Formats: sequence, C-alpha cells, structure tokens
Amino acid sequence: MTGFTRGAGALAMHHSGQLREAEHAYRQLLERTSNKAPLWHLLGLARLQQGDAGEAIALFRQALDAGRRLPAIHVDLGAALRSAGRPAEAVEAYRAALGLDASLVSAWQGLAAAEHDRGHPVRAVVALREALGLQPEDPRLRFNIATLLVET
Repeated sequence: MTGFTRGAGALAMHHSGQLREAEHAYRQLLERTSNKAPLWHLLGLARLQQGDAGEAIALFRQALDAGRRLPAIHVDLGAALRSAGRPAEAVEAYRAALGLDASLVSAWQGLAAAEHDRGHPVRAVVALREALGLQPEDPRLRFNIATLLVET
C-alpha cells in the first residue's frame, strides 16, 4: 500500500467519524513521512473532535511551526483555544488567519465568537458584519448580529 493510499484511507476514516482509527493511521503515517505538517493538522482536528483541545492546540502549533502557514490551521487553532477557554489567544489565531486570507468567513465568525467570549460584543458585531459583507445571503449571520445587538 502506498503512502497516498494510506493517507486516503486515513482521511476516509476521519470523514466517516472513525476518529480513533484515523488518529492511529495518522500517527503511523507520521513515522513514515518527512512532510509532517499536514498530518499534524489532521491529527489535531481528530483530537479536537474527540474533545482533547490541549493536544489539538499542540498539534496545530507543530503544523504551523513546520512552516505550514495555511489560514485553515489558524482557524482550527482558534477553535481549539476557544474550546480550552482561552479566548484571547483564539482572537490572535483568528486574526492570523485573516492576515493570510481576509475573505475567510469562518475566520470572521470565529473571531466574533472569541470576542464575544471575551465580553466584547461590539467587536463581535464588527467581525460578523465583515463576514456578512462576504456572504450577504447567509441568514445565520444576520441572526447572530441581531442577537448580539440585543445583548448590548
């Protein structure tokens, strides 16, 4: 079985919800490849989906330290940091993602959630308005903005 086939199998397990099996496959692949950053990212996602935000944070940071500067990793790091109750650091992660791609709606939404977690509803509304400008047809964004405006 080739590395590509093993990787595809691990992804298929991950997508089908077989997180422990996917994690095991990712760890085996880590031993066999020099390009570890994508696997650290995927392993971080699996750990986060299993409720281990602490390990997910470490794995996402390994992926970033290895030079994998994808906005999605920063967004996933932000989600893990929020899950760990660290919203200030999550804000930094979402801002890093937006520094790489300001059109990433998920980063604006994550930033809004982290700002709300920090007790800054006005900043959260500003972030959601940025997301709404990118996806004006999304009714969830309008609802979230309205909800925050009622809170303030």
